[in-house]
Amino acid sequence: MIIRTEIEGRMEKYFRYVFFDRELTLKDKGVLLTLLGLPKDLSFSITEVDKHVPEKSTAIRTSLQKLEKKGYIRRWLVRDERNVRYVGSNLEMLFPNAVSEQADYKE
Repeated sequence: MIIRTEIEGRMEKYFRYVFFDRELTLKDKGVLLTLLGLPKDLSFSITEVDKHVPEKSTAIRTSLQKLEKKGYIRRWLVRDERNVRYVGSNLEMLFPNAVSEQADYKE
């Protein structure tokens, strides 16, 4: 599942911050936009993202790690009801800490 509650209603500010973040490569920004375009009820996986971009799974994984480190996303695995095996994973789209702290961010 892809969760976007924190950024809904504030997309323009989110896109502006992403656009002006000089630490993100075009590849990172492309992966982030792809994540925003995926259906919310989709069980998140690198394989699913791989279907929508020309980069290989290694490059996608690297971008996801960078986006997670910078605070744009948070990922976690989901286990079955007996807590025995993994049945999927979730991804939450976040405002990086710098944006959350600076409500009046301007480019």
